[in-house]
Amino acid sequence: MSPYVFPPEIIDTILDALHADPDTLKTCILVCKAWQPRCRHHLFQSACLNLDRPDRVEPFLAELDAPHSFLAAHVRSLSLRGVPPKGLEIHRLSALRHVECLEMGQLISAGVWKRPSDEDGWLRSFSLVRKLHLDAAPVNLHDFLDVLRSLPSLQVLVLNFLAWGEAGRPEPKTAPIATCIHTLCLKTHAYDSLPTIIRLFEHRVMPRISNVHLQALTPATATISTQLFKTLGLALQHLTISAFYLTRGDVENLLDLGSNPNLKSIHFKDLAPAPIFKLSGFSWTIALLQTVTTATVVHLTFEMWLLPNETLDGVDWPLLKAALARPQFARLQTLCFELRAKRDHVRWLEQRISWYLNGAVQQGVLRFPTSPNDCSSGCCFDDPF
Repeated sequence: MSPYVFPPEIIDTILDALHADPDTLKTCILVCKAWQPRCRHHLFQSACLNLDRPDRVEPFLAELDAPHSFLAAHVRSLSLRGVPPKGLEIHRLSALRHVECLEMGQLISAGVWKRPSDEDGWLRSFSLVRKLHLDAAPVNLHDFLDVLRSLPSLQVLVLNFLAWGEAGRPEPKTAPIATCIHTLCLKTHAYDSLPTIIRLFEHRVMPRISNVHLQALTPATATISTQLFKTLGLALQHLTISAFYLTRGDVENLLDLGSNPNLKSIHFKDLAPAPIFKLSGFSWTIALLQTVTTATVVHLTFEMWLLPNETLDGVDWPLLKAALARPQFARLQTLCFELRAKRDHVRWLEQRISWYLNGAVQQGVLRFPTSPNDCSSGCCFDDPF
């Protein structure tokens, strides 16, 4: 009688569930040779190199250059931090041709990412990179544009911290970038670079993007963000806003989206105004609904933190219904609330919201999607009216 063979799809699913447990994956490699490729995929898919420590980088490069090395086939995310000393041949990293996510820090600031004998630089080998994180200051604008030109498949640009050094203003004759970038994400310390980014859009050096993610917005940065929306014009389709530090007046000025008639979805994140503005999470949501002026929104999402003692008895559900019945939401198809609270509190809220909104919403389906995070849950309403 032949031994029972476990289906390989089931084995791969089990090993995938262990992606965050490297010790168990290392043990699985020793159990069965057939499990090695899947385990290596999870163990080596992300590499973080501190270029300031050549004693740690050199062994990685040596393994990468080995005749039967498997590293290049598995690494999908590469993080390069620090500035390499003279003599460290970082261009050997060009063997990692399957990298899809790249993070660069002071490497771009130091100007050593390009070899003098290679006009395009070794980054040209990363032809599959779709997501780029930049965290560097000061940066020469020409080096910044050269990095973007070196990544032809780039789709998502994340700016963690970026400040311009010399030549920080685009010249009118700057050559356009042939790239597929469609998403721009600005984090806390990247807003100082936004005026130059806007000029790049205005001069058509960079293609106008359709997705914008704004994190940690403040009243000061909301003003320049409004200018970004006006510059993008018809191209803007999806907008994500972290509105934790904004008042209703700030949001009203920010969402004056008359120049963005193609905007399809708005996602409000980190809504926690109760301890700051003395409003409950849902009262803040109703106030935000009243600030939306564009009539093209199809999807609305509110991601909010709730206080442990916050209840729904004080929510004005008729006012919520009236806010959604405005002409601005004539095309609205999906209204989603993502709740952040303690697990027991969320379970109680699910029951209460289901009872309240089944009476407040005339048509629609109430869904509570399963979340792997014990501290979050959500409820979504399709075709609310």
